[in-house]
Amino acid sequence: MFFLTFKDKAREIYEQCISILGEEFIDQNFYVSFAKFETRLKEIERARAIYKYALEKIPQGQNTNLYNMYTQFEKQNGGKLGVEDVVVTKRRKQYEDVINVCLNSHIRLLQKHHPIMTHGLIMSD
Repeated sequence: MFFLTFKDKAREIYEQCISILGEEFIDQNFYVSFAKFETRLKEIERARAIYKYALEKIPQGQNTNLYNMYTQFEKQNGGKLGVEDVVVTKRRKQYEDVINVCLNSHIRLLQKHHPIMTHGLIMSD
């Protein structure tokens, strides 16, 4: 017979929250809490995966605490490469956001002045 330990049950609750509520209702603090839980259990790779996953899901303007906690996590549990990865990930996301804004602006401008040429162009988020 299979018995779940406390940590397995707690992990299952976190995972069920995501699947039942949906990612749109989960904020950065939930992911930070989940990652801290895994860190306390010495599940460093699990915690790292949660932070990285959350950074992809939470919009740029709503993830300041998440970035700060991930940076702190990497300083304590990673090495120089881990901290550099945090910085590179943040900058890449910022650059992607700027590119998307510029691209959407150019598409709107083209659609305004050359509607036939831009038929079918789809703006990204």
